Amino acid sequence: MDIIKEIHSKYSALESEVDKQLDIIKREENKLAKQNACSLEKSSAQQTIKILSYEEALARNNNLLKSLEIAKARLRSRSTYSPVEGILRKALENFEREFQMSFDANNTNETGETLNDDTYDHMN
Repeated sequence: MDIIKEIHSKYSALESEVDKQLDIIKREENKLAKQNACSLEKSSAQQTIKILSYEEALARNNNLLKSLEIAKARLRSRSTYSPVEGILRKALENFEREFQMSFDANNTNETGETLNDDTYDHMN
């Protein structure tokens, strides 16, 4: 009989401990729910729609159009002038010239006659 009481007291103590932990968890969940509700109310209160007058809207739109035109002009100037493109174009021209000279040197034999190898003719 003592064994049964011992087991019962052991498990009732565990059960009460689990109940305490569940109560703590429920309280924390309620706190979080309240905090979320408060933060939603604050965020919705902060996002009130500002109604602009005609003059204010006109000034805002003009400023937006000016900034867009400036950005468009910057992009246009950057796209038309790129020093990297010029450098790459010169490097390509130098490479093609060097390649053509080495190709011509390889096709000419020791007597000065040109060999009939037109493998790379499509490069020009």
